[in-house]
Amino acid sequence: MACMNLGEVRAKIAAGWLLCVVSATGLAACDGGSRKQGDAGPSDAGPVKPIPASSFAATFAAAYCESIAPCCTQTGNDSTGCQATLEAEMAAFVTVDTSNTKLAYDETAAGNCIAAVRATLSACTDRALSRQSDGVCQLVFRGTVPVGGSCGQDGDCIQPADDSVGCDSGVCVANSGHSITSATPHGTVGDACAGTCQGNSSGSSCSFSSTSNATALCWTQEGVYCESGTCVATPDIGQVCGFGSYCGANAHCTSGEVCAASLASGGSCDSSYDCLSPSYCDSSSGQCAPAKANGATCNVDYECSGGQCEQSLCRNWTVANAAACAGLMD
Repeated sequence: MACMNLGEVRAKIAAGWLLCVVSATGLAACDGGSRKQGDAGPSDAGPVKPIPASSFAATFAAAYCESIAPCCTQTGNDSTGCQATLEAEMAAFVTVDTSNTKLAYDETAAGNCIAAVRATLSACTDRALSRQSDGVCQLVFRGTVPVGGSCGQDGDCIQPADDSVGCDSGVCVANSGHSITSATPHGTVGDACAGTCQGNSSGSSCSFSSTSNATALCWTQEGVYCESGTCVATPDIGQVCGFGSYCGANAHCTSGEVCAASLASGGSCDSSYDCLSPSYCDSSSGQCAPAKANGATCNVDYECSGGQCEQSLCRNWTVANAAACAGLMD
């Protein structure tokens, strides 16, 4: 997804890692889901120091640049101008959000944000931790407008822990069952469900029921999908695909609507869900191809066995790229 600009303030901290930062503008899932008001995060294990709005930009920039500097050294990227560049950028965004009377700054959430940034960037190559940290900083500015109130953006609206609220035609409107957080339960056979999710090494996607009030989601790689509001077992290989063309783990729905084994390499594919990880669907050939070794040319991350495509070359995933090390958020 697109990140951090004045109209939609979320930050692309580094290639492949999205940390929803500072503004509540345009709440949306970041590689696994939006965080809700009250959600826990990586920094919730112990007390954190509250950060006042007046010092947030400087504190954030210092924490970010100090933490990513060793990672930048490892990858040969220059971080000497990081702090000055990032502090100026963050100060501009904080000014915009503090002037919005529909948003409230949370000093404790700001402290959690700083702690999450330090932990994630210091780890350099821990992709699982980076995904866990997604959205922590999104809680720094919280919406204050209740459902039915006047709004200018999604982030103006109060986000309940068990619901999703967006700004529709200038009014905060609840979108029940259409949100994902780290706490969203995974359904099992027989559970009431809000939708179905699919995931592999290329990422994940979910489809939702427009009428369900349930919160659990059925994951196909766990052997279930959501049909008529209930988690049911996915079809086996050779059986007719389930409602929505769903099949179980390591299987995909063919054009003949039959579940077939996903392929390690060779054979036609429409998406990387058709391919057995770590293979991917090569759009140029329409076939499953082995993930590329580090140093091979690439266009997108999922082509690479190391998990990241940087400057058109595959490499092992890391938070540090040239833009991130320079303190550029977009």
